Amino acid sequence: MQAGGPNEICLTYANGQFEPREPTVPADAPLTIRVKNMENKAIEFESETLKVEKVIAANSEAVVNIRAMKSGRYEFYNDFNEKARGFVNVQ
Repeated sequence: MQAGGPNEICLTYANGQFEPREPTVPADAPLTIRVKNMENKAIEFESETLKVEKVIAANSEAVVNIRAMKSGRYEFYNDFNEKARGFVNVQ
């Protein structure tokens, strides 16, 4: 995280799952999520609660910007493999 800037987390997608699975960030601040897809096929990073849907090509990365959120647990998943799920914990 940068002082005065948005919070940033990095998620890595490999072996059919996200790591970390449950990162924690402060509430009431914008969030940048950097998603690195280490697989040989595209993924679709999706979350209804975060209001995001982004296809990420094989062996590449993407940045998703999220508005400030209230405290809660926000689910995300790979829409092409819905068993691959995680949560952003906002406190």
